[in-house]
Amino acid sequence: MNVSVELMDPLQYHPFLMVLLVLLSAWMIGILVRDYLKKRQKKKAGKVDKQKVIDACLALLNEAEKEPDRRIAHQKISKALREAYGKLNGIEAGEMTLRELRHLDKKLYRAVAVCYEPEFAKFSNADTKEALQKAREACESWN
Repeated sequence: MNVSVELMDPLQYHPFLMVLLVLLSAWMIGILVRDYLKKRQKKKAGKVDKQKVIDACLALLNEAEKEPDRRIAHQKISKALREAYGKLNGIEAGEMTLRELRHLDKKLYRAVAVCYEPEFAKFSNADTKEALQKAREACESWN
């Protein structure tokens, strides 16, 4: 009985495609490593000056108070609170839902809850004064 085996070349594919595949893989790994290092660097950012963050938040709230459009005012209030809380605690609160905020800080939750409906509604009769009052209380409580 005669048995024969045909061996294939190690690179049966076109060498250009193999080089392209290696370069593409290296590029993807580089992107993943870069993103990982950026996230790690953000966590190591260190301590922030609480008073500066709170003052900046209050300044943004004062700016929102002057906004004639109620919807935009509520959006600015919510954004200012979420950013300040995020800077103080190292948490991305800007992307959290209202349900997720409930577990972080009660005053933050109450202030954002007042803004939530007018922030997403096309038309709203919500008062910005109540939202600003709760927002200032929440912001000052972090001091």
